[in-house]
Amino acid sequence: MRRDRQAEPEFQAKTDEPEWSETDLKCLRRLVRKYGLHEVSHMAGEIVPIGPGRPSRGDLPYYEGMHLADWIEEQRAEHKRLGNSAPLKRALNDAYEMLHGDDPDRPDPEKFATTLKRKFYPARRDLHVLQRVAEELNAIVPKQKQREK
Repeated sequence: MRRDRQAEPEFQAKTDEPEWSETDLKCLRRLVRKYGLHEVSHMAGEIVPIGPGRPSRGDLPYYEGMHLADWIEEQRAEHKRLGNSAPLKRALNDAYEMLHGDDPDRPDPEKFATTLKRKFYPARRDLHVLQRVAEELNAIVPKQKQREK
């Protein structure tokens, strides 16, 4: 069975990739001159293209949550010392006032409390773990200093 040459599809370049502009080529040549062909090709394989959407904030939300949990714990202890019957609820209300104040577009307090609790409880758990590790390290450091003497 003989195949017709015209029936075979020819190799076509991908049309969805953009053409290299002269400035792109100039920049690539500069990188190859500066770092070498091997390094540039190696790094090109490791670079993750940035996709659409908002960029990641990294660990910042994690630390913000722990800071807020620490602040709420302090407020809760203060309200408990004053003898309030619901110190955590008062502390959450204080957080609401601190974060939104007199803002006319502030969210519903009930919805805010629910959202804040979802952020607060895991952050409080991480904060307690971090504090326990810090206490253990502080207990170890004086023992090591005594051994050195």
